Amino acid sequence: MGKEVDEMKFRWTMKELKESTDLEILRGLVAERRSTLNAYSPLSEKLDKIYINLQKQIDKGLDKDLTTLLTLLVNTIKNLQYEARQAFGAVVKLTGAILESKQG
Repeated sequence: MGKEVDEMKFRWTMKELKESTDLEILRGLVAERRSTLNAYSPLSEKLDKIYINLQKQIDKGLDKDLTTLLTLLVNTIKNLQYEARQAFGAVVKLTGAILESKQG
C-alpha cells in the first residue's frame, strides 16, 4: 500500500483494514498514540523511532514479503503429516530467527 496514515485518525474503515498490511496498521497505531503525547516525552521519542523503522520496512516492501512468506508457510504446514509438521515447526522457528537478525 505505502499510503500515509493520518496521525490523528482513531477510526479505521473496513476497507482500510482489509487493504492495509499488518505493518501499515501498526504504523498507524503508533502514529495515533504518538499524536496524544508531548513531542519531547521519552515515550513519544521512542514511538518516533518505531514509526520510522516501520516506515523503512514498508518502503522496502518487507510487509508484503513477510505476509507472502507466512501464507506460504501456513499452507505448507496444513499439507504435512503430523511428524513432518513438528520438524517443519523447527524450520519455521529458525527462519523467523534469521529474518529477525536481518531486520535488526
